Amino acid sequence: MDKEEIRPITKVNAEKIMYWSNHWGARFKTERSLNDCRVLHHLERYWFVSAYWRKHIKHTVTILDAGCGECIGAQELLRGIDKTDYIIGVEIDQEVVDAITTPFTKRDSYQDNVETMSLEERFDIVTCYELLGNESMKSDRAMILNLYNHLPIHGMLFLSIPNYKHGDTPKDYFNRVYTEETFNDTIHKALHGEVFAIEFFHQLHPVNRETNAQLGVQEGRSISADFCIAVIRRQR
Repeated sequence: MDKEEIRPITKVNAEKIMYWSNHWGARFKTERSLNDCRVLHHLERYWFVSAYWRKHIKHTVTILDAGCGECIGAQELLRGIDKTDYIIGVEIDQEVVDAITTPFTKRDSYQDNVETMSLEERFDIVTCYELLGNESMKSDRAMILNLYNHLPIHGMLFLSIPNYKHGDTPKDYFNRVYTEETFNDTIHKALHGEVFAIEFFHQLHPVNRETNAQLGVQEGRSISADFCIAVIRRQR
């Protein structure tokens, strides 16, 4: 991440991220350490999928991680969901796909465009984090519908976006930014005519949590959230 993306560590912020320091045996005192904290914040969204699976699903699943990058999140899903039949990662950047060298069983990675891909398989769980608004996507609605069409009945799509509140500066690779309101609106417009159920969750960055023990991902929508997460279940 660029230096400009990293929030300065104030005395208050340093106290708030001590939970991460204690849990991971690290000391978040430098920009590099805070960058590591942001990576953990990203992985927390994958841990949420595993926790959701343990609570609501429990049976053996197939997984698609759309926009998988280096497959760090996919690896966490394999660790967290012990009844994974297989997981496929799709990434638009061929260089990134070629750089994935960590051997994991039950996992394959492919170069493709998430917006236009057409896979033969249907997946019980599809994850797509922080791709809405990305410069590589021409239509966020088309991408959402395409991911949804890779679900079987009762399959679930996990989407997330950074919640750009007033005054926030978007990252340079985002052409379109979302708030929790426009996120909800875009999903419903993309899936107009489809029969689905949707749940919303929100996530706070570790430095913004009220206590060290506060859960990162919580139920419901929040205008103050740093990230918004939607869980969409196909019903027909």
